[in-house]
Parts: sequence; structure tokens; C-alpha cells
Amino acid sequence: MCAFPLSLSCFAIVLRMWPPLPARSMLVTSRLVTVFWIPPIMVAIGGLSTCGLLPDPLHDAEVAVLGPEDPAVPQGPLHRPGQPCAVCHGPYDDDAPSFPMAGTVYRDPVEKIPVADVVVAFVDSAGKTFTTTTNCAGNFYVKANEFSPKPPTWVSVQTTAMPFPFKMESPIHREASCAKCHFDPEGPSSAGHIFVADDPTTFASIALRACLPADGVVR
Repeated sequence: MCAFPLSLSCFAIVLRMWPPLPARSMLVTSRLVTVFWIPPIMVAIGGLSTCGLLPDPLHDAEVAVLGPEDPAVPQGPLHRPGQPCAVCHGPYDDDAPSFPMAGTVYRDPVEKIPVADVVVAFVDSAGKTFTTTTNCAGNFYVKANEFSPKPPTWVSVQTTAMPFPFKMESPIHREASCAKCHFDPEGPSSAGHIFVADDPTTFASIALRACLPADGVVR
């Protein structure tokens, strides 16, 4: 988390939120203070919260819901499959890299069997493209210095067993964590977990593999 002393990145965020007083503000009245300083103060407080300098109960609650780490899985690319990655890999934590997109891919819509080496392809509204692959936990992530999509963004998944990509029906507009919308059970508030194929013949032909040392390496 961003902590005292105030980091340059957090200071820059708050400074950009703070507009200068007008040139004719030498005689500062109470009305001028109210008009020009109170709104920036409120915005700056929000900026400090984003930097982690002030408590954010909503974010803290989201983190608490995730629960503890699995002691059998080291923190890294293989941990917490199926969870909303950007809860921690977002603007609230300086210790974790920020991910514009991240999620977990499973074999089929019924069972949560992770699939490795799935090609996850992105196309944003500006026509920029990026591809990455899943590891043995089914996890994939996009680093901010690799691809910063301009929403909306369209996504597809594909394995070597599939003759064509399986495309998401609707684009992503702002959410970085796939699991915020893709969680079980499927229902009015969720599309269900992400899967590569819904045809039994197709997903039965998808090869599964054990984890390799490279799967746990942060790129």
C-alpha cells in the first residue's frame, strides 16, 4: 500500500486534483474558500484514499471476502484462481502490479477444470490488440505496461483443439477482473465462470497438463 512518506505517484495524483485559486483571490473571503477550496478538498480526500493513505472500507471489505491464501500455493501467477484479481492488482496496492485485465479460464461451463496454454486475445475500441496465454491454474493477466486498452474491449479464448476462437458475447467496458462478472453459480448477476468450449466433444478433446516451473514465473 502507498504509505507515509507520501510517494511521488500519490502526491502527483492529489496535486492534479487541486486547482489553483483565481488570480483575483488575494482577498480571500469565506465564500471564495467555500467555492474554490471545499470541492478540491473532498476530491483530494478521495485521491488519498485511492493511494492507500486513508482507509477505504469498501475496498477493505472486498479484500476480506477473498479470504486467506492457500498455504500450498505461493503468491504469484498461480494463486487465487477464479477470484477477482484487480481487487489487489489495482490502484490500491503499490506492492502488487496493476492489471488492466486478469482472470481464470476453465475447460467447460459445468466443471471448474483449469486449462493451460489457452490463447486469450483482446481488441480494444481503438483497434489495438494483445494476446496472452493461461498457465496451469487457468490464470492469465495483462500488465499495464503491456496493454492499456481503451474501452470497450472485446475478448476471445482459443486452444489448439478449437478451429475458431470462442468469443465473449459482449465487450468489457471498465472492469479489470473477469471474476467480477464471471463467477458461479450462473444467474441474473453472473455469466458463470469463463470456459473455452460448451460442446462436450470439443472440450473432451482439450488436453490438460501438469504445472511446469515456468507457470509460476512472473513475466
